[in-house]
Amino acid sequence: MTFCQSALENYKKLKDKNKINELEKKYSELKNSMKLAEFKTKIDLTEHIKICREVAQKVVQNDPDEIIKVLMLDKNLLPRYKDMEKIAEEHSKKFIAQHLFPTEILDQSGHPAQHFSDEDEKKYYGILQQYDWEFKLNKIYLINKIFFAAIRENKLSADILLRYLNRHSWLGKNISKKLANQTIKYNWLNLIAPSLHEYFLQMQYCFANPNYSPNLILSIDSLTLKIEGLIRDICQFSDVTTFYITKDNKGRGIAREKDIHALLYEEPTKRLFDEDDLLFFKFLLVEKAGYNLRHRVAHSLMLFQEYSINYMHLLILALLKLGKYDFVKKEDATSHNSG
Repeated sequence: MTFCQSALENYKKLKDKNKINELEKKYSELKNSMKLAEFKTKIDLTEHIKICREVAQKVVQNDPDEIIKVLMLDKNLLPRYKDMEKIAEEHSKKFIAQHLFPTEILDQSGHPAQHFSDEDEKKYYGILQQYDWEFKLNKIYLINKIFFAAIRENKLSADILLRYLNRHSWLGKNISKKLANQTIKYNWLNLIAPSLHEYFLQMQYCFANPNYSPNLILSIDSLTLKIEGLIRDICQFSDVTTFYITKDNKGRGIAREKDIHALLYEEPTKRLFDEDDLLFFKFLLVEKAGYNLRHRVAHSLMLFQEYSINYMHLLILALLKLGKYDFVKKEDATSHNSG
């Protein structure tokens, strides 16, 4: 496949349409016939899940605001950058052969989507890999148990969550933006409320009907894309440039908005967020070696069965963590909503 890709690039430079068509067909054949090795092992998480359930029960003894504060601020709910970095470095020394060769990430269609070949890239891939394992084997169970217990105890709902964000985060502020000769006013709670209402509606129906699996397509699609807008606003409020200048097909100058991947990797953006939160946003939303939700949702690459409740809970955590930062200047905002 690599040789075929290289040949395609060269024949495109030569503008040889016949060879291009031939090689594109060949590439599809190679991609569809590719077989990858798979390694599996079983891990008994019974005791861990029991502990997570006990911890969740203790958390939900608090009032709703305190429960939301735990979800927003508790560092133990998510993997920490330094911890993942330390483990990745230890593994690179212990399993030397594993880190000698470059790693290639394939997308859902089997196309190479990202390469990790030099030392810095391999190190970063090791961090992402550890982050993934830490989620799957540890953190996600506690996160889910807290959400489930809080909803069952009627201490977490769309109204409770929206009221909290309205009172205690910049998401509840009415924001004003000047555009040419007009001023545009909007409020982020109005934009994220539909996805939250749908999620909690699905969960209540699920608890009332144990055989029902919640349909989270609308909630995940909506919240994933709205989070990109939240990050763009935070960048704009912090004077981080969110657009770039390019040319159209006739050489005329045009402006384009940077996508979320570019925004999260801007050097100034690294100073806006806690390093643990920033790694979480990257892993959840844009990293090919992570969950890459923004790309998968925006390009409709997710199948029905992939709309996991794990993703929804992580998106709500991302929303809460973005809400704890307040970059809105006084001249950009008016008073909070009264709802």
